[in-house]
Amino acid sequence: MRNGVNFRERKNHGKMYIEMKQSLFSSFVSIVMVLYLTVKAFDGPIRFVLVNADKVWVVYIPTFLLLLPVLIKALQVIYTLRLSSIMLGIIITFFATGVLGILCIGNIVQVLFGFYVLVPFVFGVSMASEIIPQIQKLLWFFTLLWIVSVFGVLLDYFIDFPWAGLEYEISGIRIEGVRRWWAFGFERLAGFARASFDAATIISILSLFLIIYRKKLWIKIAVWVISYAAIILTTSKGIIAAYLVVTSLLLMWFLMPNFVLRAIPYLIIIVVISIPIYSWTHNIYLDINKDIERFLLTSFEDRLTNIWPDAYELVYQNGIYPFGRGIGGIGVPQDRFEWTLFNPGDNLFVYLFGIAGFFAVLIVLFIARQVSKFGVDLRSERNLLLYLLGVEMLLYGIVVNVVENSYMSMFLGVLVRSASHLKQRRMYGLKY
Repeated sequence: MRNGVNFRERKNHGKMYIEMKQSLFSSFVSIVMVLYLTVKAFDGPIRFVLVNADKVWVVYIPTFLLLLPVLIKALQVIYTLRLSSIMLGIIITFFATGVLGILCIGNIVQVLFGFYVLVPFVFGVSMASEIIPQIQKLLWFFTLLWIVSVFGVLLDYFIDFPWAGLEYEISGIRIEGVRRWWAFGFERLAGFARASFDAATIISILSLFLIIYRKKLWIKIAVWVISYAAIILTTSKGIIAAYLVVTSLLLMWFLMPNFVLRAIPYLIIIVVISIPIYSWTHNIYLDINKDIERFLLTSFEDRLTNIWPDAYELVYQNGIYPFGRGIGGIGVPQDRFEWTLFNPGDNLFVYLFGIAGFFAVLIVLFIARQVSKFGVDLRSERNLLLYLLGVEMLLYGIVVNVVENSYMSMFLGVLVRSASHLKQRRMYGLKY
C-alpha cells in the first residue's frame, strides 16, 4: 500500500515538473517574441540611436534571440524523434532551396542572410503551440504597442522625426535604415517604424487582436476608426484595401455559408498567382490619365510591366529554371549583396517563385489551405483571428511579398502550424 502511494506521489511530482518546465519555456518564448515585436515597432528611433552610438549591430540581436527557443525545440525533436509532417516538409523545403541558393548565387553569405530574413517565420511555425495560448495574456502588450504605433504615425504628420531617411554602412554595404519617401506630394508616414508599409501592417495586425478579443463594442469601433485613419496616413494602398476587406468580412462572416468562407482563401490565391503569370505572357499597358488614377495605379502598373516580368527573367536568366534561385535569390538579400539584379518580388507567389520556381504554386496553395481550415468554425476567437490574419496576408500578398515583413512573417508561421492542429483538437474537444 505504501509503495502504491509513493508511486502515485512520484508520478504527480513528475507531472508537475514537466508542467513547470513547459510553463517556463512558454514564458521564455513570450519574452523573446515581445522583445522582437517591440523592437520592430520602434525600429526607426532604435536604429537612429544605435547608429549614432556606433552600435548598430545591437538591432539584430532580437532576431537571433528568436532562434534560441527554436534550437531548444530542435534538440527536443532530436531527443524524442518526434516530428510532424508539416515541420518535416518545411525542413526539406528549406534544405533544398538553401542548396539551390548556394548553387545559383555562389555567395553563401547572401544565402545565410536569406535564412536570416526568414527567421520570424521559422520562429512562428516552430513556436505556434506556445504562442497561441498566450495571446489573451499578452493582450495588454498588444494594446500598448497599438497605442504607441498609432500615436507615432499621427505625430509624424506634425513633426519631422530625426531618424526619417536614416542611412548607414555595415562592412561597406549601404543600408537604408529608415525609408523616407513621397507619393504624388504626400509623405508616406512611418511613425516609429522603419517604413510606412511596416507601420501600416503593424497597426492593422495589432488592431485585429484588439477588435476580436476586447469585449466592449465601443472599444472595437474606436480601434477600427483610429487604426484605419492611421493606416490611411501611411498611404500604403495595399494594406488600406486589404484591411477594408478584412474588417468588412469581420462584420459579415456569420451571414456567409461555411463553404464560401473556406473558398475565399483559394479565390484570393488564384488572383495572387494568375495576375503575375498574365504579366509574364502579355505586354500590359494601363491607360492612366487622371490624378487619382495615377495615385492609385502607378505602383501597380510598375509591378505589371517591370517588377513581375523582371522576376521571371531573373529566374530564367540567372537561376536554374524552372526551379528558382534558392533562398537569398530575390528580395532584401539581393539588395545587400546582388544589387545589380535586385528584384523585390512584390507579390507572394512571385517572391516564392524567385526562391523555389514553379514549386511556389504548391506552396501558396498550401498556405491557402491552412487559412481555409480556420473557416470551419469562426465562433472561436482564435479561429476568427487567424482566419482574418490569413485573409489579410493573402490579399496584401497580391502586391507585396509578405514574407519579408517581420510581423506578417511571424504570424504566417503561427497560422500555418496552428491549422495543422485543428482536426486533432476538435476530435478530442481540446481548447488552447
